[in-house]
Amino acid sequence: MSDSKCVFVGRVVTVEKTETLGKDPAKPFYKRVIVVDDAEDGAKYPNPVPFEATGDKCQYLDRYKKGDEVEIEFYPNGRAWEDPRTKKTRYFSSNRIGFIKPVGDGGVDDGTDDGAEAAAGEDANDLPF
Repeated sequence: MSDSKCVFVGRVVTVEKTETLGKDPAKPFYKRVIVVDDAEDGAKYPNPVPFEATGDKCQYLDRYKKGDEVEIEFYPNGRAWEDPRTKKTRYFSSNRIGFIKPVGDGGVDDGTDDGAEAAAGEDANDLPF
């Protein structure tokens, strides 16, 4: 897992429903995707970027809807996988959300306690995502 934190600001394109993944029903894994685009309205080349929330953090995306302006701190993550039949390596990436908040509305509680985090001097890995 990368400790490299990035920031992305844009408009919500869609918030997908929470998916239940995994084979063991006693230990479900939850994943939810929010897609955000930072291109200007009417841009010739839109830039929709998916971001992932997992586990109990999926509920924090409930408050966002299409068109909302958001700022997302995220951690880019990549994986390599080798196909056992062809021996060809494929690469996958995901953007794990560390923090999300509405743009221009600093007074909204987004489920994190960033004031306590700043006071404690801890990094963003302690946020709820």
